[in-house]
Amino acid sequence: MASEDAEKEAVRVAVKEILSEEDMDVVTEGMVRKKAAERAGVEVSAPWFKGFVKQLIQEFVSARQDEIICQLSGKRNVSVQNFRGKALVSIREYYEKDGKTLPSSKGISLTIDQWEALKKELPAIRQAIESLQ
Repeated sequence: MASEDAEKEAVRVAVKEILSEEDMDVVTEGMVRKKAAERAGVEVSAPWFKGFVKQLIQEFVSARQDEIICQLSGKRNVSVQNFRGKALVSIREYYEKDGKTLPSSKGISLTIDQWEALKKELPAIRQAIESLQ
């Protein structure tokens, strides 16, 4: 077990280095796995390897891309992120895991064009809300 823990730590370091060096718009999970296995000296066939690398990539991307702009409620936040080279405004529910706040799949991400269209319609939205109250 200590050997697997040492291997996981070596993979963690390798994945972090690889993701810091690579163009995130081009690199794939498979490329990261292959490079990490080579750098860490780990067999890609290890049963824990694929899922572990995927988790590390998700954590890296979430931590790097999400900038929480405001909190709408206890779990719901607005963030701005760069996804595959495109800026997005996201309204999303977040959750806590291992002391970190991470985005969930519950929410919506708007392109800049969609965000601008929504902003343009805010007066009509306000008027509609007022008419319901």
